[in-house]
Amino acid sequence: MILSPDENLFTCRRAAPLMEPVRRMGSVLHLWVRLGRLPFLLAGMAGFLLGALFALLQGAAWDPARCLAGYFVLGFAHLSVSYSNDYFDRESDWSGSTTPFSGGSGVLQQHPGIAAAARGFALFLILLSLLSGALFAAAYAMPWWYLLVVAGGNAIGWWYSAPPLRLSVRRGAELVTAAAVGALVPGMGYVTVSGTADPFLALFCAPLVCMGVAFALAVAMPDMESDVQSGKGTFIARHGRQQGWSALLLAAAGMSCCYAAVSVLAPPAGLDFWPLSAASLVIVAAAAAGSRTGCRSRHCTVRAAGCVLAAIVGFCCIADGYFLLLLCSAG
Repeated sequence: MILSPDENLFTCRRAAPLMEPVRRMGSVLHLWVRLGRLPFLLAGMAGFLLGALFALLQGAAWDPARCLAGYFVLGFAHLSVSYSNDYFDRESDWSGSTTPFSGGSGVLQQHPGIAAAARGFALFLILLSLLSGALFAAAYAMPWWYLLVVAGGNAIGWWYSAPPLRLSVRRGAELVTAAAVGALVPGMGYVTVSGTADPFLALFCAPLVCMGVAFALAVAMPDMESDVQSGKGTFIARHGRQQGWSALLLAAAGMSCCYAAVSVLAPPAGLDFWPLSAASLVIVAAAAAGSRTGCRSRHCTVRAAGCVLAAIVGFCCIADGYFLLLLCSAG
């Protein structure tokens, strides 16, 4: 039967209210995904995998279920940081503007009514991390200090932006970020797969901590004006962008030098770090480009800092690929 134009219009008007809850739910889900800032989570996966692959190269047995279960412990903690940071920085973020990697997600400025829910969800994710960590430790007989590392990592993530500590606004905030990016994340991958920590882990993480310093400086670079206005004590807020670029370049160069030094002085058995030293020059090149141009305007700074962050992610992917190649060639 062919409907008349009036009947078609009536049907559409009846269908529209039925679709409204679906649209509303999709909109809410989109907001929560934006709050989670998933690209940072993907970068964390690459860092975790880097540590896990290094453990395999040192003779650890490959267990996919163990690796996945161990990642959830870190993943829940990492994701919680996005929600807690947006909640506790929602006032200071008013004075700046968001970028793909700094200034928060902007969601709580547009929808302040969900701020309390964001804080509650951050705490829920921390609880999931602690519970999954306890289950993982019991299932795989992890050493006693493993749960301390899990609890400490979650505490640092929470207190990074939460009062009264608010580590992010204090001097040395970049070092906290560097330790998390360069030591905690890949270290969790290593410990998850190997079940222990050893001197090789320290050798492996030392260059990555330098990379973490470069990461922290790049992320803070676009927010200099808003950080100064809100009284944050970050390196960029205290010394300006030009010195920030110089420090970033120094950290990137330090990363390459660390890999070279390990290759010469104490190379892990069967592993050549020279390719990693060469790959890290991608970060050095991006830092040098930003330092050379000066990037005094915010628009230029966002573009240059984004290049540094892309270079960091690119290095992690190259390093992951290199380790996979070594594992495959070893049989």
